[in-house]
Amino acid sequence: MKMRALLHLCVALAVLLSIVQCDHHGHDHNHEHSHSHGKGHDHHTNGSLKIYQENLDFAFHLYKHISAQPDSQSKNVFFSPLSVSVALAALSLGARGKTHQQLFEGLGFNSTDITEEEVNQAFQHIHHNLNEKSDVDLSLGNALFIGQDFKLRPEFLESMKRYYQSEGFSTDFSNTEQAKEQINKYVDERPRVK
Repeated sequence: MKMRALLHLCVALAVLLSIVQCDHHGHDHNHEHSHSHGKGHDHHTNGSLKIYQENLDFAFHLYKHISAQPDSQSKNVFFSPLSVSVALAALSLGARGKTHQQLFEGLGFNSTDITEEEVNQAFQHIHHNLNEKSDVDLSLGNALFIGQDFKLRPEFLESMKRYYQSEGFSTDFSNTEQAKEQINKYVDERPRVK
């Protein structure tokens, strides 16, 4: 059973690597980013590949941790390393000091090798590439559901929208059913990128 789960993880990682390494011949990327001309596209692809490589250890450590839990024994473990990485990287946008450092290093990044800006730009590029794929029915999106009493800084929300195409919604988490309904409704009604 664990071998099958490891195979699922490897397939998910292989798909991510192929997405990151693809050359996108025949696609018009003039709309991609205003600062992506000529070598800019190569810079984003190389940055995305660097993120993949440095984040690979995180995915395997997370798999080992999840599969070692007592309630995971003798069960298949299937998760999206990209989804977890994107969520934690996005969260690190709002963190400072030791918390930011722990999130950044926990994802497998070393601040002497790669900057926070490079990480965010690479995830932005990966997000864009996944939503541009025409050979699969895939739409990647993010959303923030924020407790009603919690106020976020505007610059955090702007960065979330810029890098992670994420919207923010005020949510009453004291009413569990209503919060669940709000989140599910957003997922159901979210416009597809294609």
